Amino acid sequence: GDGESGNDSGKHANNAQRAWSILERMKKYDALPNSYTYNYIINCAAQSGHDAEDRKISFEIAIRAFNELRKTSSVEPDTNGRVVDPCHPDSFTFAFMLKACNNLLPSGSLRTKVMSQTFQECCRSGYLNDAVLDRLWRGVSTEMFYELIEEEPQTYSSGGRKNNNSPSQADKLPMSWSRCCKGGRRVNSDDTPWKKGVKLSIR
Repeated sequence: GDGESGNDSGKHANNAQRAWSILERMKKYDALPNSYTYNYIINCAAQSGHDAEDRKISFEIAIRAFNELRKTSSVEPDTNGRVVDPCHPDSFTFAFMLKACNNLLPSGSLRTKVMSQTFQECCRSGYLNDAVLDRLWRGVSTEMFYELIEEEPQTYSSGGRKNNNSPSQADKLPMSWSRCCKGGRRVNSDDTPWKKGVKLSIR
């Protein structure tokens, strides 16, 4: 705490700024960041907004981490000699980015736009899961939610949205949207079909 926070407001660094500084140190010492590193930063940012200025700084860091992860490619072989990319957006990335939008942006057109674009990229990438859907549900209007998931709106007999959980599940939506989750397969390790409520044995 010598007050060098990386911002010019004179305040101490928040958690998002501290997490970003760890990334910068990793790069300085040629330690390659991976998806986990960037996801950690986005999640720290999502939980860092104490006041309006803090939320602004935290959201900028979340966006910076998200964009850097999207354009970073550090390809290396795995133990079987196949080439894998340990540094790409995954389900955690998109869920944490939507969480950051919900926690750091006020309701309105900017939040709706960023959340919609994030969700659409998640679906194109094949990393949709229920955590992503739940966070989208919490952050956009009912009408926008159903427009994005391309379903007919459900009616609510109790008069409104009382639940934080999405009324839809990833396994009810196009398979291509979640093709990369859990190894890209909705089956158990013995190839029996996966049933909702039964934990997948594939990790």
